[in-house]
Amino acid sequence: MATTYRADWVFSPQQPVPIRHGVITVHEGKILSVEPWDHEKVDVDLGESLVIPGLVNYHVHLDLGGLRGKLPPPKSFTDWLRQVIHYRRTTDPREWDQHIEAGIQESIRYGCTYLSDISVGGRSEPLLLTSKSGWDCRLELIGMSEERIELALQKGKAWLEKNTLPPHYFLSPHAPYTVSRQLLSRLLTLNPNTQAASLQVAMHVAETREEIELLEHHRGPFKALLEEIYKGLNLDVVSFLYGPMPTQPLGWFKKPITKVEDFKGLKYRTVGLSIDIFTAMGAAVNALPGGEIVAAMDRGLLDAAEFNNATSDKLLGFPDVSKVCMLQSFHQCSEQFEILFNKGKYNALPADLKAVIANAVQAASAEMSWKAIDRYSQDYIELQKGGVKFYKTPDAILQAQLKAWDDITKKKSAENPLFKKVLESMERFALRACRWQNDTNVDYRMAFRHATSKKA
Repeated sequence: MATTYRADWVFSPQQPVPIRHGVITVHEGKILSVEPWDHEKVDVDLGESLVIPGLVNYHVHLDLGGLRGKLPPPKSFTDWLRQVIHYRRTTDPREWDQHIEAGIQESIRYGCTYLSDISVGGRSEPLLLTSKSGWDCRLELIGMSEERIELALQKGKAWLEKNTLPPHYFLSPHAPYTVSRQLLSRLLTLNPNTQAASLQVAMHVAETREEIELLEHHRGPFKALLEEIYKGLNLDVVSFLYGPMPTQPLGWFKKPITKVEDFKGLKYRTVGLSIDIFTAMGAAVNALPGGEIVAAMDRGLLDAAEFNNATSDKLLGFPDVSKVCMLQSFHQCSEQFEILFNKGKYNALPADLKAVIANAVQAASAEMSWKAIDRYSQDYIELQKGGVKFYKTPDAILQAQLKAWDDITKKKSAENPLFKKVLESMERFALRACRWQNDTNVDYRMAFRHATSKKA
């Protein structure tokens, strides 16, 4: 049996303006109709009232209800965030349950019929399960280091597996400055439907001036806050560069790439600043970690990918999913590895051990460079024996990479003074070093053709 309700004003999502003297017909908890009152008798007359659809709070932190009235007015967003971090670190999580329950009841009392809670550890889930409100619970994930990324992925996978229909369990990677690109890319692999669009996530993206300053210019009060956080995670390090690498291939493809337009919409894997280059060229870039590339190509999630060199690409299994490799590219035409030491531990070493480390890095770097030539050349031949076809990247594509790089570095230099300083230093070195190299080094192709023609 349906029940009718009359009110002086009724707001309906299907109507452009509120209905004066409206009637709502409800049956078994579902609204059947919302229409003007025809002066027929109704079951419930709400009189001089205004009826609106239930409110939806699609981003709430129920566990932070305990902060109400306890925080002094913050000087800035980062000042407020420090207080929130302190609260979560010093408060017994069992107290959060009281605040979560109070927040749910208060929301319902004020007309909120659906809550989407961004939850630390899923704490609010049991209380939402028993509430009268519609709900979903989004597990908050944080991960910059490899260890934290793996932990976040484990938690996210277990969380999504709780889903039934309709789904209630989703993910919330916290923010661009606390979640790495690698973690965001790998979240797609957790999607049980294998469709990116069906994996719902919620993320804090530049809600304040301080966050925008960090994301766009890599400076400001948020940078100082992150340095505090990283220092608290013992991320103070000393860096040693080693192992200069030769030019990497453009990558592995289903068929040879012959023109710039072939990159339009191409699902392509790369990392770092190369993401900006290939995005500018029209590719749909995915920064998958090395261990997931081949499987993604095999499943059709990627059309093409680059990794590093003939040896590592062979070991990773690229020849099992592709027989076309394009050689030469400016996206990573040179590369350095890096060795990191805990700064505190390193500084505590005596001078002689620091000297051992410095010389060992140089020795390992030289040895790697020598052995790389031997390994890469052997595996280059082995890959061809296995049916891999190698093609030179067309000059038009190389020119497009250089054009994209100019645009990218110009933009980033304007945004980030440190980027500009490093880039200008590299350009000064390249100007003299490349001039010397081009003027001094002989063209080995001439000698190679001469030597091989005599054996023909």
